[in-house]
Amino acid sequence: MNLKPFVNDKEMWQAFKEEIETRIRMAHRSLEQHKEYGDLRATQGNIEALRSLLQLREKVNGGN
Repeated sequence: MNLKPFVNDKEMWQAFKEEIETRIRMAHRSLEQHKEYGDLRATQGNIEALRSLLQLREKVNGGN
């Protein structure tokens, strides 16, 4: 799989993971400010997508 070199490079993976975690924290702050239901749901979807990226390493390497 083409992603194996990326997810198994410790420095690159760590930098990627830190960026994703930063974006999740920003989305959590954004959740506190939204007043419309649609905005809340969109931000929740964004967080869900970001969290799935954190699972990329396990998926690529065949983990559970």
